[in-house]
Amino acid sequence: MEEKKHMEYISSKMPQRKYYREEPIRIVDSKQTMYQAIKNLNIDNMNYNSIGYMNHNYTYEEMLREVDKTAIALKQLGVKEND
Repeated sequence: MEEKKHMEYISSKMPQRKYYREEPIRIVDSKQTMYQAIKNLNIDNMNYNSIGYMNHNYTYEEMLREVDKTAIALKQLGVKEND
């Protein structure tokens, strides 16, 4: 027997809708990668905290450096683009 899942979506009938923006805060180029978007959007904020993990806060600069190190390691293991 197939289980039916019900999801509620925000509609104009819901009172909390008045707290949502109609337009995005920033327009982001959808053709760029997530890495490029994070880097471009935070180019002037590289020393700000981006994420926290295991009681350590990473700045955008540290996070991108770790992503670069991971990419190099994966490439050395033979992982290719689009794998």
